[in-house]
Amino acid sequence: MAALLTALAILTFPIRVIWFLALAACLVVVAPVFLMLACFVGFWIVLAISYVFLPSDWTLTLWQSASDLYDQSAWFKAATITSWTLLCLPILAVWPGRPPTKSQRDLDDEAYTAALFTRQQDECRAKFKKSFGHLD
Repeated sequence: MAALLTALAILTFPIRVIWFLALAACLVVVAPVFLMLACFVGFWIVLAISYVFLPSDWTLTLWQSASDLYDQSAWFKAATITSWTLLCLPILAVWPGRPPTKSQRDLDDEAYTAALFTRQQDECRAKFKKSFGHLD
């Protein structure tokens, strides 16, 4: 039994290592994206709240610094465009457009379901009339 457990451990170790490396790679890729998105959302919230709570000259300075940073830094520009895109993609997924076309299989399934439902209702009505026919 110990030999079997040792053999299983030897066989599963490379799989576990590959799985761990895949998880680590996903963490290295996904975590910065979400961190960048969270930083930009926080920055936008600060810019939006600056209109309400800060004096107008501070707001103007804050917006001017953001605009200057956008003009001067290609990284900031790329990050801004990327984060806006990531924020807008879920909106585009539900954006109204053409109604989805149904396949012939979906139409056949709906027709079959409607016919089955109608048949079951007719059977229930027939049972009801048979059982309680004397009440008519």
